[in-house]
Amino acid sequence: MSIETIEHAVINLLTVNGFLRDSELLDQLESVKADFNVGQINLPTIFRSINGNLRKYAMEIKSIHLTNSNNDRITYHGLVNTEEDFVSKEYGAPFEPVELKYFTQIAGKLLEDNYLSTGDILDLRNADKIKKDQAQSFIAKLESLGYLRRNDANYLILGVRAHLELRSYLESVIMNAVDVDALEEAQREERMAHLRTVIDELPQIIVY
Repeated sequence: MSIETIEHAVINLLTVNGFLRDSELLDQLESVKADFNVGQINLPTIFRSINGNLRKYAMEIKSIHLTNSNNDRITYHGLVNTEEDFVSKEYGAPFEPVELKYFTQIAGKLLEDNYLSTGDILDLRNADKIKKDQAQSFIAKLESLGYLRRNDANYLILGVRAHLELRSYLESVIMNAVDVDALEEAQREERMAHLRTVIDELPQIIVY
């Protein structure tokens, strides 16, 4: 892609990196804005301009606020596939069906416990269908693609890209975690209310 505008520069940076911290993206744009005769960088305005063109291709820029162990709020921006076709999309890496099922187990447990050790995640696999070395490679791939990340204590947590790109998928994992139909009516209502609370507590996605 020919980088002729500041919008092209943003798309290029987010395509290459997958996602960037707000400060990282601003720093890189500040270093090249003179090339595009741009004054002050206004990211929301730039994102809205980009999304107006990209949505026809089922792509858009979204942002998310996440907190670290010091409770500092960090904003990330990512270029994501709005179709959420985690199984077959070309934007990203394809996974085997057994790996996708494994990811659903990982995501469900992380949504429940917030963080897990690598050993905890390895224990979630079906050992008859996914060997330890394959599981380790899959976890590393999920990290490299941004679906998992490590917190300051080196535990694995859901990554920026999982939150940005797979929100509907994560919500379905939460809602399907319990067979509420098997519960009594009062228990069902209580459990559904709890599940909705879990969904409401997911990090806020900012759409432009």
